[in-house]
Amino acid sequence: PFLLLFFIRLHLSLSHCFVVGIPIDEFRPSVCISGPASLCSPGPVLDAFREILESVPEDTTSLRQVEKLGIVVPYRGRPDQLTAFLTYMPSYLKSQAIPFKIYIVEQQGGDLFNRGWLLNKGFQLAQKETDYIVFHDVDMLPLNVSYAYVEGRQFAHLATECSQFNFQLPYSRYCGGVFMISSQTFLSFNGYSNAFWGWGAEDDDFCLRLMHHSYGGWSEGFKSIKERPGPNIPEKEVFRELLNRPAEGRGRFMSVSDAHNKSEHHEYTRVNIARLEMNERLFSKKVARHFLSDGLNTAGRGGERVQQDTHVLLKAKIPEHLLPNRTLNDSTRFFNIQTEEHHMENFKLSNKHVKANR
Repeated sequence: PFLLLFFIRLHLSLSHCFVVGIPIDEFRPSVCISGPASLCSPGPVLDAFREILESVPEDTTSLRQVEKLGIVVPYRGRPDQLTAFLTYMPSYLKSQAIPFKIYIVEQQGGDLFNRGWLLNKGFQLAQKETDYIVFHDVDMLPLNVSYAYVEGRQFAHLATECSQFNFQLPYSRYCGGVFMISSQTFLSFNGYSNAFWGWGAEDDDFCLRLMHHSYGGWSEGFKSIKERPGPNIPEKEVFRELLNRPAEGRGRFMSVSDAHNKSEHHEYTRVNIARLEMNERLFSKKVARHFLSDGLNTAGRGGERVQQDTHVLLKAKIPEHLLPNRTLNDSTRFFNIQTEEHHMENFKLSNKHVKANR
């Protein structure tokens, strides 16, 4: 409770309130808690957190843990969220007695944001210095989540109840936000794709790779659990087992909103979704080989490492061989979304042609 109140004191504008003896109205950064209610004013914030805190059990699962956790955070241009994260997370992890190291991977230059590539870069660094990895968005702060190492567990989707989604999953296959994985498992399917730009679908593609590696695909994994002898297993529990999600109430996160501009990303979302659909078809036909030539092994090396008091900062610029013909600042290389969509449509048409001739 002290940690959460301390965070509220630092990062929310609660007029004339005092927490831990310091007036809240001295702190007015442009962040607030995302959720179904307005959580930028005193009443809703305190009521929401009071209810959450009452249900949080003490976590002692990681006492005397020796395995070191690496937290990898993709980042660019959200200073308020980063300040909140670096204030909150070290204390939270220390309260669970977990040895840890935080890696902030900051994308340099004017190219479109590439979350998958940043996570690949962070993994390159973290795997050498830690025993297991958590990929962690900067705008998610844990309320009741265990980051403890579990012997034999290869991966786990942790962000299952986030305030921005009214503490529910936005869809069954959602595996974004916060994801724990062993280095061996991540290496086995070549990590994240570097081909998703702007906003969306890179985490869905990541889990597509993971499910293909672990079960042969989403459908195969679902059937292996759903059709198991015994009582009928509810769909929600099937997906919980597939992704090693925590028990209900144990994957709760605050979603910290910011004033960053997502408009530059949205025009690219439909291309990302088309690319994801194409990859799903390839995997379903058992002919997918693209992940072998797109991922960790093509992310490139290098970057400037800066050691900070609370974390390691890696400043890195996307290598030329990965860039699409679009950047934010170079109109002469403006990416033609219509051309990309045309390629995707040709793929769909060729699929229909193959089916018609079988």
